[in-house]
Formats: sequence, C-alpha cells, structure tokens
Amino acid sequence: METAIEQMRLSRSEHAHKHDPLVGALLVSKDGRELGKTYRGSLRVGSHAEYILIERLLKDKNLEGAALYVTLEPCTGGAWRVWPFNLAFLFCPTKPPV
Repeated sequence: METAIEQMRLSRSEHAHKHDPLVGALLVSKDGRELGKTYRGSLRVGSHAEYILIERLLKDKNLEGAALYVTLEPCTGGAWRVWPFNLAFLFCPTKPPV
C-alpha cells in the first residue's frame, strides 16, 4: 500500500475551484511481483488510476489472480470495469490516507 500512497502523492486535480480525489494504484501478481503502478491523471487530466493501470498500461497482460492496491475505493462504475480481469484481491483503505 505504501507504493500506492507514493503514487497518490503524484496525482493531479483537474479542477482549480474544487478538490478532486488524489488516487494511486499498484498491481501485484499472484507471486508477488510488481506489475505496474500509476496515479490519477498520469495519462490525461482526470483519468482514474485503476483504469489507467488495468485498461491502458497492462491491457495485454493476464491479470488473473493479481492484487490491486488503490488508495481510494473505486466508484461503482470503476468496480464494474475492474471486475472482468479476475483479480484475486482489491485492497483499499476504509478512509483516504490523506
């Protein structure tokens, strides 16, 4: 989770007049290898960290059994987008770390 928090600190808000959530994500294989990490807005302003990681950076990888560490629980739509990848675990804090 520390790596996901480090990524979260790199996040960029897309609005000047309101606070957007800062989010970091890390994906770890079932044998414990780091597959990738990213943060909200790393590819374009406002893009969600978990989407970037799974659908863009690792789209050609078999993620079955992997664990996703994310610093904020995915929104309902995000959960449905993550579900088809057959991840074994989704770890997120019960309240944001910052």
